Amino acid sequence: MEDKNDEVKKTKEKLTDKSKKAEEKAAKEAAKAKERAEKEALKAKRKTARDSERSKKMVEKLAKKKAKAGIYAETIENVASSGTSAIHYLSPEDNPNLEITDDTILVVNNLTKVFHKKGQGEFTAVDHVSFTLNKGECLGIVGESGSGKSTIVKMITRLLDATEGTISLNGKDVTNVKGKDQRELYKNIQMVFQMPFDSFDPRHNLGCGVGESLRNNGMSKEDTNKRVAELLEMCGLEPEFASRYPHQVSGGQCQRAAIARAIAIDPEILICDEATSALDVTVQRQVLDLLVELRKKLGMSYLFISHDLAVVQQICDRVLVLYHGKIVETGTPDEIINSPKDPYTKNLVESVL
Repeated sequence: MEDKNDEVKKTKEKLTDKSKKAEEKAAKEAAKAKERAEKEALKAKRKTARDSERSKKMVEKLAKKKAKAGIYAETIENVASSGTSAIHYLSPEDNPNLEITDDTILVVNNLTKVFHKKGQGEFTAVDHVSFTLNKGECLGIVGESGSGKSTIVKMITRLLDATEGTISLNGKDVTNVKGKDQRELYKNIQMVFQMPFDSFDPRHNLGCGVGESLRNNGMSKEDTNKRVAELLEMCGLEPEFASRYPHQVSGGQCQRAAIARAIAIDPEILICDEATSALDVTVQRQVLDLLVELRKKLGMSYLFISHDLAVVQQICDRVLVLYHGKIVETGTPDEIINSPKDPYTKNLVESVL
C-alpha cells in the first residue's frame, strides 16, 4: 500500500515539475516576445527618423535645384544657334571662367558626385566643377590623389552617373546617355589609361586590341589590319608589333599601342588619365612628344589628368587645380607655376618644383 502511495506521490511531483517548467518556458517565451516587440518598435522608430531626414534632405536638394534653374537658363544649344563667336557665360556670378565660343566642344557645368557609404554618410568626391574644352586645346587637371580627377573623367565617359550638373558635347547633353547614344559618345571621346598592360587583354595580341573599335564599326578584317599597321607606325612602332602580346613589349611600347588604339576611330577628345605617370622619365618624355605631335597632326583636344605639374607644363595650354573635389585655381601652366594664388596651389608647386 505504501509503495502505491509513493508512486502516486512521485507522479504528482513529476506533474508539478512539468507544470513549473512549462510555466517557466512560457514566461521566457513571453519575455523574448516582449523583447522582440521592443526591438521592432525601436527599429521602426529609427526608420521613421531616417525617412524623415531623407525627406528633409530631398526637399532641400529640390529647393537648391530650383534656385539654380534660374541661374543656368542659357544652354549650349542657345549659344550654338546664335551664330556668333562672342563669349557667353552660363553663370557670370558662379562660373566666371566658363567661357563658351564657337570652338568649344565640351562643357562641364556644375558637375557633382556624391557617394553614399554605409555607416559613414555622404562623401562628396566632386563638388560643383565647371570648365570648358575647346577644339585643339590641351586642358590639364591637376591635384593630389583623392582630389576627384578620375571621378570627373568617369562621369564624362559615363562610367559613373553624375549626382548633379551637366556634360555637353558639341551642344548635346550627354550627361545621362545610354545605349546607342553612349556608343556614339565613345566615338568622340577615347581614353589612355595609366597602366597600359592592364588596358589590353593578355589573351590577344596588340593588333587585335588596336583594331577592336574598327571591327566594331564595320571595317573588314583586311582593311582593319592595314589601318592597325598605319596607326602603330603613326605612334612610333613597327607594323610587326601587331602580332606581339602585351607581355612581350616594354611599358613605353605598350602605351604607344594604347594611344594607337585610342585614336583609331578619330575621336575629337582624348582623355589621358595619368597616362605617363607609370613610365620612367626618358620614356615619359618620348610619349609626351608623341602626344604633342598627334595633337598637331590630328587636331584632337586633350583632357590631361595628372598630379605632376612639371609634366602638365610641358603639354597643356590651360590648367585647373583641383582640391577636395573643387577647382581652386585656373590659368596657364606658367601662371599656375610662377604666380600661384591659392595656398594649396602654392604648396603643390613647392612640393613638385
